[in-house]
Amino acid sequence: MSTILLTIKQETPNDYDLIYQIHNVAFGQNNESALINNLRKTSQYDSRLSLVALMDSKAVWLILFYPLNIKTKDGLIPTLGLVPLGVVPKFQNQGVGSELIKKGLSMAKKLGHKSVIIAGDPNFYGQFGFKLVSSIENNIGEPLNHFMFLELEPDSLKHIHGVVEYPPEF
Repeated sequence: MSTILLTIKQETPNDYDLIYQIHNVAFGQNNESALINNLRKTSQYDSRLSLVALMDSKAVWLILFYPLNIKTKDGLIPTLGLVPLGVVPKFQNQGVGSELIKKGLSMAKKLGHKSVIIAGDPNFYGQFGFKLVSSIENNIGEPLNHFMFLELEPDSLKHIHGVVEYPPEF
């Protein structure tokens, strides 16, 4: 029986083509792949928040956090958006995505970010502490029953009412 070697690292330009292919296969289209490529071209992109999981030295997962703002009546509140997590289907349900999310959230907190927003499956992301948002909306029409947040700093979003402003790339 062979042992699979898992490594999580910051993505590099050498990973871009394979990551593009991973997202195409994972989602059955290139919308997410194009989104990631476009986000990399912006000045807000932070490669420290774009992590890739390698199995036996081959990229199979990507997680990317992207700076966003919550527009409130009192001003802008910075947050991070978690871009759709892509995985090669044959590697799903092996715990790699969970490890990647944990590592990404740890890095985001280490870099001083206070919160993360995701549009995704509450059953999956709830296991990491993400909770549904009722007081924060979004400008991309994402239904609130799939729009969740995680406070990396306790109470960082307490009493916040506003709209997450996703940039045109989304």
